[in-house]
Amino acid sequence: SSFLGVFFLFKGYQAIRLGSQSADWQSIEAKVIQSETKKTRSGEKDRTSYLFTYQYQVNGKQYTSSRYHFKAGSNYQAVSTHKVGERITALYNPEQPEQ
Repeated sequence: SSFLGVFFLFKGYQAIRLGSQSADWQSIEAKVIQSETKKTRSGEKDRTSYLFTYQYQVNGKQYTSSRYHFKAGSNYQAVSTHKVGERITALYNPEQPEQ
C-alpha cells in the first residue's frame, strides 16, 4: 500500500540523516548487557527477533542503547558477533548522549 511505501521511505530517510549526523559523534567504551535470539510464534508464522542492548557512561550518567547500526537488520549482526559482558566501542552524540 502507499502508506507502507511512505513509512519505509521515512525510515530510510531517518537512517541516512542519523548516519550523516553521526560523523561528529564521539566513541566510547560500552558493555553488552543483552545479546540474544528470541523465537516466537504468531498464529501460523514463526518470528525471530534479535535483542541487543549495551550500556555506556557519559559524564557520570549511565545510558543504554540498542542501536547497533543505522540500517535495518543490523541487530542480527550484533547478536551474531557480540556476547553479554563483552566490551565494545559505541558512538554517541555529545550534544544528546542518549542518542
